[in-house]
Formats: sequence, structure tokens, C-alpha cells
Amino acid sequence: DIFVSLYEASIITQGDDKSYRSTIRVSNFYLLNLPSRDADAISLYYIHSSFPASSDSVFFGPDTYLFVSFLQTIARHLPQAPSSIVDVCCGSGAGAIHMARTYPQAKTLGLDLNPRALSLGDINAQLAGVKVGFSESNLYATVPEEMKHFGVDLLASNPPYIASSTDGEDLPIY
Repeated sequence: DIFVSLYEASIITQGDDKSYRSTIRVSNFYLLNLPSRDADAISLYYIHSSFPASSDSVFFGPDTYLFVSFLQTIARHLPQAPSSIVDVCCGSGAGAIHMARTYPQAKTLGLDLNPRALSLGDINAQLAGVKVGFSESNLYATVPEEMKHFGVDLLASNPPYIASSTDGEDLPIY
């Protein structure tokens, strides 16, 4: 039964009061009112963290929609399609997934410090039917040597804007 599967995967948890809650939320990747250069863009449901926030939360919110909307304008600024794309601070993959859908021939890599974000990114890329490599990385530290050697054609980033304290009193720094 699907409930048991979700519970065993810790997607549904039970609180001390015996109530159940989801540890994920699902959002629509492409809203109908976002301008799209691709008339064939289909709706994609995208998995991310639920509330309340924790140290490994990964959110998909208004800034993510704006970021993807911005990425939809990239083609007019490029002299040719990129063969390599790196999304730094990729979170759960919105930018990397969009770019992989737009440029399926490109090698696309998403980098982030948060392992949970990368796990969700991998799931979201599979749901989107695109190939994106995800790697735990402090900025560009784990860019493969091959990509370094040949260069990266397109860098994208929508870094987090929630500040963390160095003393660990609020959300930790990864």
C-alpha cells in the first residue's frame, strides 16, 4: 500500500500526538502564467521540503519561479547552445533541470553543500526525464577535471539568501 511505502521511506512521519505529516511538498515547476519560450513545456511536479524548516530544508518558492523565468531568457544571450552547464548552489535542482530540459545535448551538473537537496535534485531530474549530475560541493570544488579542462559554457546560480550564524544558534552553515 502506498501509505506504508511513504511511511517506510520517512516521507510520512508520525508525531508524538499520533498525527501524520508529510516531510515533502510538491509544487508545479512551470506555472501557467510564467512566460515560456517553449510552447511545448509540460507541467512538472517538483518535490521539496515541507515546513517547519530544519537544517537540511530545501524550498521551492517565489525566488525559484523567478530564477526559472530568468533562465528561460538565456538563449537570446548565447551565440550557440552550451555543451556544458553548471548550476552552483543548485538546491534541489530547479535551474539545472530547466537547463537540461532546454539544452538536452549539454552535460549539466548541479552543485550544492546540502546532501538532502542533492537527493531531491536527483529525484526531480528523474521525474523530469532529464540527465543531470549532482555533486556535493563547496562552490566549484567538485567540478570534474574534464569540465575544467574543456571549460564550462554556462554557469547559473540562485544561492540561498537565508543567513546562518557561525555559532550554530540558527540554521547551520554547511
